[in-house]
Amino acid sequence: MNKPSTPGKDRLHSLFTQAGLTQIAKKHLRTKANREISVALLPSRYQKEAERILKVLDLVEQNLKLIEEEIQEALKKNKAYVQTIMSMPGIGMITSLAIKANSISHSLWVVRLHG
Repeated sequence: MNKPSTPGKDRLHSLFTQAGLTQIAKKHLRTKANREISVALLPSRYQKEAERILKVLDLVEQNLKLIEEEIQEALKKNKAYVQTIMSMPGIGMITSLAIKANSISHSLWVVRLHG
């Protein structure tokens, strides 16, 4: 699954290609520091667009970090359940929480149905 920041990085990479800076690969745009260094190499006519993309990427990455922290908190609250479900092959943090949320939703539905 692509992270939400991938389209922004793709757009930023296309600016480098348009500017003829083909030596800048997508791997050079993975971190904020590397992106800022790379953007400084762009000709001035591409700078404003690149700076707008950088701002969006920063916001997306900040939001991803917050979401990951919320997931970690939810995992801590359901530690025994999560350890059991994550012991299954192919089940990670997000899937285990999705299963937990689905089972809670189902339980609430049953309570409403029979309650």
